[in-house]
Amino acid sequence: MPIVEGAGPDERMQNVNKAEYQGFELEGEWLFAPQWTAYATLAYVEGRDQTGDEYLRFVPPMNGLLGVRFDQGETGFWGALELDWAAQQDHTPKGVPRNSGWTTLNARVGYRFAVGATRQEFILAAENLADADYTNYLSTSRGVELREPGVNATATWRLEF
Repeated sequence: MPIVEGAGPDERMQNVNKAEYQGFELEGEWLFAPQWTAYATLAYVEGRDQTGDEYLRFVPPMNGLLGVRFDQGETGFWGALELDWAAQQDHTPKGVPRNSGWTTLNARVGYRFAVGATRQEFILAAENLADADYTNYLSTSRGVELREPGVNATATWRLEF
């Protein structure tokens, strides 16, 4: 949906007559040692307004994930270290700012166990360990630039019954 020219802070959107999206997704996993897995994803999509031959808004840039995981199985410890990234988004329509690429380093550890008929898991996670200052292209709207959080951590207890 292109921006109506001169809309200013009260941007108005309009529908496109004909749009086309094309892209691909790849995913791979490699068990390189007992209990150790390397994995990666890659996604790319491009959207164009066929009427005005212009890029569409809100289409993510090429992005992916690269990680390594240790897992003891149904019960026991597990951990993962991941690089999450997105390339620069420079396929934007007129009047829409471009976005720089970014990379974050994330880590998770957990412990799974069973108690009676329940499965339980404790998880500690930390994201953006390098404290990257970045903007996710899909987190911007109507001229407002939202920065992603710096280093952040979570603790989770999961109970399945």
